[in-house]
Amino acid sequence: MGLPIHVLEDTSNSHNIMQPSIAKHLCLPILPTPPFLVMVGNGSHIFCQGLCPNLPLHIDSHTFLVSIYLLPIERQTLF
Repeated sequence: MGLPIHVLEDTSNSHNIMQPSIAKHLCLPILPTPPFLVMVGNGSHIFCQGLCPNLPLHIDSHTFLVSIYLLPIERQTLF
């Protein structure tokens, strides 16, 4: 069995996202994607850095295969 992680599922988003460093740490398969910009919550734009396709997401007794885009979102300090 793999390493369990906790995820936040927001059904109002158009895509699933993850930090690239987490995908690399978990040795997930990463497919290159054509470069595209994503606007994040503060209005900034970030380039997508790949896609992890068909990852199993287990919720209770159900398994869903989800694809997750990799975005290098970092916490910004205000000071």
